[in-house]
Amino acid sequence: FNGVKVYSVNSGNNWKYDEIRYWDKNATYRFYAIAPFVPQNGNYSIDEEGMFTVTGVKSGLASASDDFIIDRDGVTDVDGATANGGHAVTFDFHHIMAKLSFTVKTNMAAGTDIKITSLVMKNWNSNDGSFTQVLPETPNQLNTEEWTATEGTGGSVALVDAPIALRTDAEGLPSCIMVPQDIANLAFDITYAITEGEYTETFNHTAQLGEQKWGTDSHITYNLTIGAAEIKFDVNSICGFDAAQNDDKEEDINVTPQQ
Repeated sequence: FNGVKVYSVNSGNNWKYDEIRYWDKNATYRFYAIAPFVPQNGNYSIDEEGMFTVTGVKSGLASASDDFIIDRDGVTDVDGATANGGHAVTFDFHHIMAKLSFTVKTNMAAGTDIKITSLVMKNWNSNDGSFTQVLPETPNQLNTEEWTATEGTGGSVALVDAPIALRTDAEGLPSCIMVPQDIANLAFDITYAITEGEYTETFNHTAQLGEQKWGTDSHITYNLTIGAAEIKFDVNSICGFDAAQNDDKEEDINVTPQQ
């Protein structure tokens, strides 16, 4: 009964498997689970205690099928003699990778012609990662300690591959599936253009973020607001017409009609 694929035929409902089995009252069953059954990103193995090891995992992938989820409770032991056939064996899945999402918008006045032509996230560790499950574990903790990878900061992924006209409301970009890690030098290289009439000015800017981490089972969204410095006006003072403020200067003018 090892390595059995359990699958859903209706978007997460009606879970089933092939070649139905029945409880053996003389057996003790040990259940543990991981998905996807056949990974597209890396490989996995499991020890006698139901702890998973996943190796060769890549970052910067946009497909949800490149993610891994495991039952964070570890093994579930069931005595076949007391098993309740009316209740299903259940699992509580958590992601072992991190998901990054991105939005872009402009803070410039509505109607401004502004396009983002390039957006690159860089300076993360793009080397393949390896995961070793540890218990006990707080599922929703931003944990990176279960992951190891050869040190490196060469990660680079293009988030925009064609010009996008920006609006004042946020527009979502494709998400990335990332190997959890501590981030010290994460940055975004941004190129965008503002057109007014026949005049176009192109800006390139690097936005540097502070130290942070991508943790297991975490979903982090980076909201980028792009624009330019607005030309503004103000008045420091206006000189008054008060004679007292103008050297107290007075002049008498007498006009006498000619005879």
